[in-house]
Amino acid sequence: MKLVTSLSRSWRPALALVAVASTFAPISHADAPTGRFTVAAGIVTDTQTGLQWQAVDDGKTYAFVAAEQHCVALGGSWRAPSMKELQTIVDESRAYPAVDTSVFTSIPSSNGLPSCYQTSTPLAGSALGWLVCFDFGRPTYDTVNDAYKVLCVR
Repeated sequence: MKLVTSLSRSWRPALALVAVASTFAPISHADAPTGRFTVAAGIVTDTQTGLQWQAVDDGKTYAFVAAEQHCVALGGSWRAPSMKELQTIVDESRAYPAVDTSVFTSIPSSNGLPSCYQTSTPLAGSALGWLVCFDFGRPTYDTVNDAYKVLCVR
């Protein structure tokens, strides 16, 4: 983040274009193989990262800032995940959704439509926020005013 703020304004549009282009390029992230998660009392523990996830989202959609507020309001150190954190639950061996649905039961198996989830990661220098869409587990972004589901983490 310091790099972005230290660049002159003339570089920021180019940096935004790189971020847009990277949306279409394959992004390397951890697969979530079967058996990696333990579930107890509605909390999924990732044995590789140590992160704890809600097993089920609340079914509501939230704009970017509201997603973070919702997670924090749950108490117990819950927060909206960063883009990198949310990508760690992606399972590239699956599609529609690209996640273990026996563990994350509220992420819908869509018929060709992506189920996108909010992150806490803004797209630098813009009014956009990063999302992870579980059709294929791909990152994308939308305006911070558009609402998506959120899966809280701690």
